[in-house]
Amino acid sequence: MKRFLSCFVLSVTLLLFAGCGGTGDDGGNGNKPEPPQPGQTEVTLRFNADSGWVIHKPTPTNINGVYRYGPCLLLDENGGIGMYTASPGNSYAEWDWGRYRYSADGGKTWGDEVVAVKPTPGQMDSVSTCDPGVFKMGDYYYAGYTSTYEAGGVSNAIFIARSKTPQGPFIEKWTGNGWSVYESRPAMVYDGDPTKFGIGEPSFVVKDNQIYMYYNWWDAEADGTTISQTRVALAEANNENWPATLQEHGVAFDKVYSDEDSSDIKYVEEHDMFIAVNTAKRFSKDSFIAFYESKDGLTFEHSTVIKKNIAQYCHNMGISGDEQGHIKAGDPIYIAYGYATGPNVWANWYTRMHKVTMTAVKPGTEDAQDGFSNSLKPDSEKKTHGGSAIETIHSREPALYLNLTDTTQKISLFSINNDYREEEITGSDKLEYTVQNEDILTVTAGGVIQPKKAGITYVKAVYGGNESAYALIRITVCDNPFTRAIASAGASNLSAINNGGTFATASIAAGNSDRWFGVEGKSAKITGAAIFPKYQGQGFPSVFDLQYRANGEWKDVPGMTGLRFVVNKASSVTPVVLRFSEPVTGDALRIVDKSNADMAFELGEFLPLTGDMAKTELSTLKSEYVLDLSEKPRAQIMLEAVWNIGFCQEYYGPQFVRYSDYDTSVIAIDGNGMATAKKAGETTVTLEFFGQKITCKVTVQ
Repeated sequence: MKRFLSCFVLSVTLLLFAGCGGTGDDGGNGNKPEPPQPGQTEVTLRFNADSGWVIHKPTPTNINGVYRYGPCLLLDENGGIGMYTASPGNSYAEWDWGRYRYSADGGKTWGDEVVAVKPTPGQMDSVSTCDPGVFKMGDYYYAGYTSTYEAGGVSNAIFIARSKTPQGPFIEKWTGNGWSVYESRPAMVYDGDPTKFGIGEPSFVVKDNQIYMYYNWWDAEADGTTISQTRVALAEANNENWPATLQEHGVAFDKVYSDEDSSDIKYVEEHDMFIAVNTAKRFSKDSFIAFYESKDGLTFEHSTVIKKNIAQYCHNMGISGDEQGHIKAGDPIYIAYGYATGPNVWANWYTRMHKVTMTAVKPGTEDAQDGFSNSLKPDSEKKTHGGSAIETIHSREPALYLNLTDTTQKISLFSINNDYREEEITGSDKLEYTVQNEDILTVTAGGVIQPKKAGITYVKAVYGGNESAYALIRITVCDNPFTRAIASAGASNLSAINNGGTFATASIAAGNSDRWFGVEGKSAKITGAAIFPKYQGQGFPSVFDLQYRANGEWKDVPGMTGLRFVVNKASSVTPVVLRFSEPVTGDALRIVDKSNADMAFELGEFLPLTGDMAKTELSTLKSEYVLDLSEKPRAQIMLEAVWNIGFCQEYYGPQFVRYSDYDTSVIAIDGNGMATAKKAGETTVTLEFFGQKITCKVTVQ
């Protein structure tokens, strides 16, 4: 009798602990998921997360350590986890890099970190390689990432890089028709409202000889209503040039909660099902994880949530899978995300990882976590990084311009280690330089550039024989006759740079009504100008003229008066480049402020273009734009210009691009190049850029 009573008491105690502790699969409220019945083919999935642990602690005092978010988690055949994250760039010219770390013990400890994917100077990804999503196919690992030419961080596109090792470097980039170390073009472009985020944050699944590329689309309707979607495109697997085969398949799902962000997608082999995950109510105390499901990988429906044990203020997450984006039966499942310590905390984020359990239940089963209120707050954690191992090396000036006469310019490089310390590399014994085209220049063992003729080439520097510790520098050698800087009264710190016809100045103070900067030298035919702002992301005077000097008299350059630029069109590494409608001949060129004399006039660099430097190759981002009267009635038609001076930029009206010769009954195009569908049909649009013309096709369905 005593034995029976003891067993009875023990049973009651276990039931009480299960009901109060919330440690089972019931989400903490006592409602256990109902398993599918024998013979049932349709299931839905439920997920529960453990309490998790911190895998990155921010270091607010050092820009290199403040965040690691949007993890891409790859399980290898040994059970290890390779993690790619969005992380700070060099804080000078490149915003974000993709970093990589490896854990052999389920994410509890991590090896040294390396920078896996970085921008290519002078290309369309020159400011950022953010949000890496990685998969393996054949001999290569492929990294899709987000980047833009816009200093405002808008109009993002998707780029692809590849490497034969998971840690990189992912230095070979997709060019539009192949792979190159020195060129990069988008694999997919955005043609929506140019003031919005655009597309990016790709995720990949390889299945049935197809690559499913999922990406996030943030746009706006004509009335300003936000569009927040995850879309999908398909490409041919086992094709080395698979980005060329990408075909858009439209919207995979619309986000159902407020403030949902980037989605990560995996294929669950055991249940023949695709799942998508992302954070919802991001950066709020009520943030949680939302799940979507699909049988075909093309159309998803919302399925469940995880609220219990998820940190408040979370954002941008990933879920683990193998190197083809599959979750195999028996594989451990992990999620990880960035999170803040409170409201209004930006770019100073922890990263948290959880192990997750997955259960199949009948469709319609009540979701135990729907009503759960998230309460997990950040805790104090030990340091998560450390060591002297080099993450990467970089140049604070990844795009250099110098004159043929300058034989003293030295490449300046810095290292960043796993303690986030940045140090200038003073010795040359561990650096090796490779020059793309030695007909243009050579580099001495000490890193001094020796120009040989005008042109553009790249120099690759590798530190200590470690290919991951590399820097790529784009160098433009100019044969420029303008070598002296000139300015009106009040200019400070005026100086020529590299004898290349550029100059720098702090400012001309407010209150001076006559304000201009310029360069002078020998008389020459001037075909254009490149203008840099003083600070990244800031513009020039809101209104200005360009003038040249001939026979001692200043004259307006035809068509170059009353110029205006949107601030986010300018960055310290991507200038505004102007081509004159007709060349002018003079011994000086200047930029004259016509805006507000109550504000300081600050400029970074100013480079007159001579000879063929202002010539361009033009194309539209898409050879054909397809509109749909109901699903996609608008598209932004952008023009890409590749300048001989070495810049790759995109333009849209009304300042530089004129749109004409299209059927106005099929589409309407506003001054900013936004095409709106009017009726089904086809038409051809002519784009004119400084007198040069190209065409593109627009189809309305």
